[in-house]
Amino acid sequence: ISPERQTEDIPMRWRATQFLKPFCVPFIESYFRNRDRVGLLKLSISGKSTVKEIINPDSVNTDKVVIFAAYPSGKIADMHIRFLERLKSIGYSVILVSNHRNPLSVFDKCFEKNWTFIFRRPYGRDFGAYKDATIYLHNLSDKNRLRFKKIIYINDSIATIEKDELSIIYHLDRGDVDFSGITENYHNGLHVGSFVMSLSEKAFYHPKIIEYWRNFVPLSTRRYAIGRGELGFSKAMRKAGFVPNVKWTLSQLKIALLALPMSKTIEIFDNMEPHFKKNNPMALEVIDRHMEGFLGQNNEEKNENIFYSSEDLDHYALRAVRYRESFAKLPQELQTSIFEDEVKSSLVDYIVSYIFRGSNIHHGAAPLLYIGAGLLKKDVVLRRIVQPFDLHTLLERAVGKDNPDINEICIEILAKGHPYSLTGWAKVMNDWDFT
Repeated sequence: ISPERQTEDIPMRWRATQFLKPFCVPFIESYFRNRDRVGLLKLSISGKSTVKEIINPDSVNTDKVVIFAAYPSGKIADMHIRFLERLKSIGYSVILVSNHRNPLSVFDKCFEKNWTFIFRRPYGRDFGAYKDATIYLHNLSDKNRLRFKKIIYINDSIATIEKDELSIIYHLDRGDVDFSGITENYHNGLHVGSFVMSLSEKAFYHPKIIEYWRNFVPLSTRRYAIGRGELGFSKAMRKAGFVPNVKWTLSQLKIALLALPMSKTIEIFDNMEPHFKKNNPMALEVIDRHMEGFLGQNNEEKNENIFYSSEDLDHYALRAVRYRESFAKLPQELQTSIFEDEVKSSLVDYIVSYIFRGSNIHHGAAPLLYIGAGLLKKDVVLRRIVQPFDLHTLLERAVGKDNPDINEICIEILAKGHPYSLTGWAKVMNDWDFT
């Protein structure tokens, strides 16, 4: 096929794929769910469960537990081991849960740790792993009359920055909070990001929450994991009376962004995802609009003054400033401060309004890094939120060039792939939100 023919065919294929999406997705979704249901039924009939093996069960010997659901692309990341060991150092028992095909290989660095390992069959994604570990802990409670005071749920879909990990752990470990999370998601209903959350003893043993886990069917599609997993769990917690304490709500995010210097705000604007930059003005455009008001100009006057010399415009601006000093008793320094605050507020509003369209951890990837949240989703390149060639630059700007975590984070994120590198069925499945 000639290059000319190929360039004509690609848009046509893309249009055909998008046209077929509303018709094909429900059938594919139904197929995957029914396939899992049949598999789970076969397990039930044969007397088996989704758990294949439990290694080192005696290491669950404290009243606080962290459940870590992992499916690494290669070996388990050192940052994940470091984060879990930090939790262990403050009294947490560690349960690593995975349905990886080669767990003995990918987790070989972990077997020297005093952790419990639950290896399971591939049903239910992270919430399937959470369920198996939760049921295991409830069975331990019934058997040994042991009550767990704090349970933290984490999956390996995030990268963490070492210097910010302690603040994350402190937030999750608070004894006076029943339900904690790091970020919220506003898409398809408000819910807590399930990649990191924690429960108190009161919440963990609440009848409605126990009922949720026992009724949760571990099906493996992404839509099900979000709908019945993230959304379903947050709904169950709210119905049980537990309001989530989220560390980085939009209001908290806005406060943190407003505290940054103007130069950093403009830098974040430049590091937002391509979709944001395509649909919002440049930072300088926002500044120019405010500058018109600061100089006492409206659009008509601006057009009239287009041929004025720089000296004339400087004189006009100076006159506006002097008038405010004389009649409104506003010193020039205060006027400058007001102007900067208004510009920064507008820039931040553009950012938080955009994030409100969906997920803090995804659409707010850059802002969260800059304010020191210490978290980055590992699929930001796969979701076209950060371009692969911008990833290293973003991390260096946000967390410092000398940060030792950058190289490992880049490796972990780029291992997920980029949509442009996908072909055939893998590309279709990614475009249709199945991966």
